[in-house]
Order: sequence, then C-alpha cells, then structure tokens
Amino acid sequence: MAALSRRIVTCSSLSKSHGAPGLRTGWLTTTDPELYERLRVAKFNSLICGSGPDELLSSEVLRRRDSILGARRELLGATARRAPGAWFGESDRVFRVGFGHLPMDVFEEALQRLAEAMSSTASAPQPLPVAGRR
Repeated sequence: MAALSRRIVTCSSLSKSHGAPGLRTGWLTTTDPELYERLRVAKFNSLICGSGPDELLSSEVLRRRDSILGARRELLGATARRAPGAWFGESDRVFRVGFGHLPMDVFEEALQRLAEAMSSTASAPQPLPVAGRR
C-alpha cells in the first residue's frame, strides 16, 4: 500500500497480521525518505531495542510466515473482518476493519464496498461522547 503514494504510511504487527498475540513487534512502511528518517530517529530516541525473546520469536514467525499465513488464509478465506468498538474499549460507533493480506484488486473492491456501505447508512453526524460529560 505504501508504494501507492508518499503520503501513505502503513503499519503492521506480528500480533495482528500474523496471529501472534503477545509478540509486540511491529513496523511502519513509507516511501517518503524524509518521513522515514524522522520516524527512525523518533523510534531510536524512544526505545533502543525490543525484548530479546520477542525479537527471537518474531524472527521465527517471519521465517515461517508462508506456512503460518497459509493456514490462516485457508481457515478465514479472502474476506474482511469487522470488530465492534466494544472489543477495544470504545463505543460501538467505532469499528476496526481488518483486510489481512488481500491481493490489491480484492483490497480495492473491499474498500469500495466499505465506502458504499458507510455512505448508504450515514445519517447526520452525532458528536462522540466526552468522558465526564452527559
């Protein structure tokens, strides 16, 4: 996705994309060299390295990614998944959509369908509740 534009930044993690919860290993992808450098410096200044066991296990998950992801693809099929906000401690007006590792043409169609669904069900925007207010 990041290759489509310098303005796109993608993020991923092993816990989400590879079904390895607990491994707090993730990455950002950008094709903008200046942004990449700013992100790299920010990362270096905030955390020098991850835990050794996490890095070891993460490298093993990445080494075996074809077999790990292949099994999940067969189980789930090439579909999008929707999770209500309550799963993440948010209002159910918030939702997360995971498209996994879809081919670009399927991903584009999924985004188009999502846009159409949101447009067809959109009503007047309601303000989000603010903590401590009623």
